Amino acid sequence: MKPLQYVKKYKLDVSEHFDRQGFMSDFTNDFMAQIEVCRQHSDFNLTHWENLVKQMRTKFDGIVNKSKGTTDKWEKTWKYFYATVVVKLRDQLFGEVLAKKKAAYEERQK
Repeated sequence: MKPLQYVKKYKLDVSEHFDRQGFMSDFTNDFMAQIEVCRQHSDFNLTHWENLVKQMRTKFDGIVNKSKGTTDKWEKTWKYFYATVVVKLRDQLFGEVLAKKKAAYEERQK
């Protein structure tokens, strides 16, 4: 969905109170769908992953800009999404790559 579709579906431009669970479910499904498309059409790697996360953040910012409510509440919503969805999936998909990067970094620091 596009940011305006989220705003209309959850009436974010009308009230600060909305179905957060439904919103997070839709937003997560949107993210998962984009991951699947990328995995099918390219050699999906960590750089593609980081670009997808940036795209989702841009979409999220678009939703926030069209919505009522404090930026602080929305930032907490993003942090929740990032911690519960993005980090988990990143670790599942790229755990080995991240471990190798960390080991190489620690080796350089010695």
